[in-house]
Amino acid sequence: MSKLLPELDLIEDAKERKQILTFCRRVQAHDRRYTFQYLCLIAIVIVACVLASKGLPLMGVPQRFSGGIIGGLVGGLFVYGIGRIWRRPMQQCLRQELNKRGIPICMKCGYDLRGQVEPRCPECGTDFDSELLSEPES
Repeated sequence: MSKLLPELDLIEDAKERKQILTFCRRVQAHDRRYTFQYLCLIAIVIVACVLASKGLPLMGVPQRFSGGIIGGLVGGLFVYGIGRIWRRPMQQCLRQELNKRGIPICMKCGYDLRGQVEPRCPECGTDFDSELLSEPES
């Protein structure tokens, strides 16, 4: 999971990490925009599978293989699309939660901003609130 969401590595406590992840999953599950995107992606896959089952001719490929090739491409694009739809909002939610908990992180690129002196991300150049640089009150 940390390869997909490296922001999770900034949280040392496993229990807190699980709480934040659960919270972000709930937020994402209730956002209608992402439900619509999932449904559109599934509709595209269904249409592509119907077309693939008809054995559309591909240049220089025997008809018996064209359905498998189209199916493989559609499957790969489906997995990629689901990953993109799921990952982006999950990253944004995690970054917001980290900032709320006193771990400064760039909202655009996810760069760890601890130790920065000026309120600009050295990775992507995005300006951020200088209050993130102050130590959290305990």
